[in-house]
Amino acid sequence: MGFLDQYSVPVKGYKTENYREFNFYIEDEFLSYFPNSQYKKASLNLSVLATKTQDFIIFELKLTGTINTQCDRCLDNFDQNIENTMHIHVTTREAVQEDGRDIIYISEEDTTLNIAQIIYEFIHLSVPLKTIHPNDANGNSTCNADMLQFLEGHKQKRSNDTIDPRWEKLRKFRDKN
Repeated sequence: MGFLDQYSVPVKGYKTENYREFNFYIEDEFLSYFPNSQYKKASLNLSVLATKTQDFIIFELKLTGTINTQCDRCLDNFDQNIENTMHIHVTTREAVQEDGRDIIYISEEDTTLNIAQIIYEFIHLSVPLKTIHPNDANGNSTCNADMLQFLEGHKQKRSNDTIDPRWEKLRKFRDKN
């Protein structure tokens, strides 16, 4: 039995409108099994609520915790809070009409579904596109002060004196109307 086998959930034995809950704690070791992972350190709680309906088993995944990422502004690492919810529909029926839901088709003989890859992708999709240090209680940036000073010194100065002649001609059209 491998490490990622502990992330298998049963898909048999449910009664309609019955549910089961599974809880997982995700740390650095989980991410180490995915060598191309952008993230290496995490402290996440994942709650999986499985509900059986007539056609599906619906897995509701709730992820909360922190993941260590790089600040887009100062390039220092910090722990980014993440919280997200996702629904996965699992079925053995091929004839179910798709309506934009995330559907996983499994064999009638399958008794478990390993959701490790789903968890891995869910973690990456839960991290904001822009990650920057949060502000402190006074509203001040907690980014690396030296880097912020360096960036401020290298900011391009905008000059209104030199305008591209093409834009100047377009501005004349705007001003006429």
